Amino acid sequence: MFDLTKLRYLYNSRQQIFIRGREYYASGAVREVKLFQRFNSYEVAAVLQGTKLYKTIIKFDENNEYNSCHCTCPAYQQFMDPCKHVAALY
Repeated sequence: MFDLTKLRYLYNSRQQIFIRGREYYASGAVREVKLFQRFNSYEVAAVLQGTKLYKTIIKFDENNEYNSCHCTCPAYQQFMDPCKHVAALY
């Protein structure tokens, strides 16, 4: 349903973050996943259990292509790049 090509491209250069995200997912850290429709676009949001609880969002445009992401974790706040929590939700 959603095109994640752009997000996959971002993780190609950050394999370690992607691997850690898969480990988070496998450990059951992804909780409360919700899908929201915002006019012609969508958001997939979840709460993830890390050191603390983090709210993570992946946004898709009207063509269902990856648009942007956000996470409340310190790593995302510092670097403004997809973090392991976004990778776990992905």
